[in-house]
Amino acid sequence: MLQALQRTRHPGHQRLARELRFALADIPPSTRPGDDFARVRFERGMGYYREALAWAQLLLAETNPLGDGRDDRLPALLFPMEALFEAYVAQHLTRTFPHLRVHTQHRKHGLLAGDGPNRFLRPDLVLSDAADGSTQWVLDCKWKVPEGQGISGVASSDLYQLLAYGINYYDDRTGKLALVYPQTALFSQPLPVQFRNTQLQLWLLPFDCDAEECRLLLPDDYPPAQPPSGIKTDLRYAGAVD
Repeated sequence: MLQALQRTRHPGHQRLARELRFALADIPPSTRPGDDFARVRFERGMGYYREALAWAQLLLAETNPLGDGRDDRLPALLFPMEALFEAYVAQHLTRTFPHLRVHTQHRKHGLLAGDGPNRFLRPDLVLSDAADGSTQWVLDCKWKVPEGQGISGVASSDLYQLLAYGINYYDDRTGKLALVYPQTALFSQPLPVQFRNTQLQLWLLPFDCDAEECRLLLPDDYPPAQPPSGIKTDLRYAGAVD
């Protein structure tokens, strides 16, 4: 907990570290964490501690997770990958579609009527027409691999969330929504999903993070992007950035 408090700047992590430090106040701090880790034995029913101990060792031993075994001591540096993925997709779309405005963490519509306290919807990305402000796409970025193929791998909570976005962002219930995932060998093409009793169209879109020029694969019926000058792109793709 002491290491976490010293290193993190995230308010939620700091609060949790303080709470755990208070709960573990009667346990003396380790003076030789390496020896303590070496003595750990996972008995029956204790396997769920493996992941937590692995993270603790990464921080306390300053272990380089990419080390080659010779000298792998390196201060651990952790990033919130879901936030980085969202920001990267937003930057990509901003450069690829100059005729659209890209809004991040958009807060425009609330779930509740009236003037009292509300619960605002906050989609990751909203693409609006730069000329008239009309909403063209509402997207949520997911830094995870779907657990199954097609719609079977999408969490129900994500579908409920996108349906709420569509109902509130498109008055005529005919707009386009998307869940953006990292591209994998099993997920490399846009997949359409149709909600019942509405014309809202949901797409599962792959974002290729491994290509030399990153790209977001969009449905064929979307207008082709105008990529920045000097950047080549396959017309099937929504542009490319360096």
